[in-house]
Amino acid sequence: MSFGIQGKVALLVILATAASALLVAKVLTNRAADVLREHELVDLGDEASLRGWTIIDQIDGLRDDLINIAFNTGFRDSVALGKTPEELKVLARTLCRRNWINHLRIDIVTLDPSGLSSSTIHSKAEVGKDDVWFPGPDTLAGARLHNSPIERIRITRTDLAPEPVVRWEPVIWALAPLDRSDESGSSRSRYIRIMMTLYTPESPRHLFAMVNSEGEPLVRHDENEAKERGNDNLFTSLGKIQSSSPPSRPAGHSRRTPLAPWNRQRSIDSSVTSISRSRAPIISRRASPGMDSPRPSIC
Repeated sequence: MSFGIQGKVALLVILATAASALLVAKVLTNRAADVLREHELVDLGDEASLRGWTIIDQIDGLRDDLINIAFNTGFRDSVALGKTPEELKVLARTLCRRNWINHLRIDIVTLDPSGLSSSTIHSKAEVGKDDVWFPGPDTLAGARLHNSPIERIRITRTDLAPEPVVRWEPVIWALAPLDRSDESGSSRSRYIRIMMTLYTPESPRHLFAMVNSEGEPLVRHDENEAKERGNDNLFTSLGKIQSSSPPSRPAGHSRRTPLAPWNRQRSIDSSVTSISRSRAPIISRRASPGMDSPRPSIC
């Protein structure tokens, strides 16, 4: 079959049109993928930062509630008069204005020559004896407000109807003395201790994890997933990448937000990471949700 000039020109136009259409479609597809990826990066960055700042606010609220109870004259007098746990719980409820819903346990701890004892005035969870936190004697000799590292412990929630629920949750403890400073010479000391949960429901779009500087998980992306089947290694690798390759910052931009700790004896650098459920790992953010510091720094 032979083509005339008109046929050859028409065939050339057809081929050029098809090639142009294919090229345009490919360019537009790649551009759309880049735009989508950029939006996912922004979304995941905002999600990770939001989770970090939420933890900061919760720990700040725990500090406020602890101060309101420990330095309230009415509550101190009620403890000294030996009022019932129910009466103390009502008073504590009125004083905890910020995070009462997250407080799983509040108890009065007595330390005397015979040992350590506690009386629970509010409880929404059962905790194993080995998981109950109390600072050491060296710590007690320092600041009047104390808080534990963020810990991942197995608890039994008794407030979730209809049956108790056993699950892992990240918690933080806080403790302050109830005795006035002029009573500190007594052989018996009393403290108010609060255990607060940092648990948040799972996001339908993101996987979320938080680990400390040792790589130990504080929040797992899915507590029901076995470590062999889950994404723990993925989150750990993201944290290592973030540590070894810090992002560049504009001149004059501080990489860390100044801390406002209760005390600076110990600060564990933790990684707060978000990953899209529908895509490969996108981004990780660093924080140090505070253990002995209630203000994690977000990079």
